[in-house]
Amino acid sequence: DESELEKATAKGDSMKVFELLFIIPLNKMDPPRDHDGNICPKLIVIDALDEIHEKHLEEFLRILRDGWSELPPWIKLFITSRRYDIIKKYLFAKVS
Repeated sequence: DESELEKATAKGDSMKVFELLFIIPLNKMDPPRDHDGNICPKLIVIDALDEIHEKHLEEFLRILRDGWSELPPWIKLFITSRRYDIIKKYLFAKVS
C-alpha cells in the first residue's frame, strides 16, 4: 500500500520500509523455476558496503541482519566490503 510506505518513510521506519518493499512482495511470489521445475535462486548484490555513510551504516546492517531471515530462501545475498569491525559485529552476530 503506497500510503503505508509513505507513512513509514516519513517516520523514518527503515525496517518497515524494508518489509514493504522486499519482505512482503517477495514472499508473495512463487519461487522462480527453470524449464525442469527446479527452483532458481535469485541474487541480491550489495557492493562496497563499507562505503555507506557511517551515520546510516548501523541501521542498514541491523535491517540486513534482522530482516534477511524474513525473505524467501531462494533469495541469496552477496556483499562486498573491506574488513570492517562494525560490519562483522552486525552480520555475524547470529552465527554460532
